[in-house]
Amino acid sequence: MGLPEGMVNSLMGSHSAQGYISEFVGKYGITSLTIENNKVILEKTGGR
Repeated sequence: MGLPEGMVNSLMGSHSAQGYISEFVGKYGITSLTIENNKVILEKTGGR
C-alpha cells in the first residue's frame, strides 16, 4: 500500500518526494526508476 503524496510531503517537511527523487536522479545520473514488488529499481546508463 502506498502513501498519498501529501502525507509523504508532510512527513518530510518542506521538500516534496518528487524534489528528493529529482535531486537524487540528477546527482547520480539515474536514467530509469521503477517500483516492482515494493522494491525500487534504479538504472544508470553510460558514464561512471
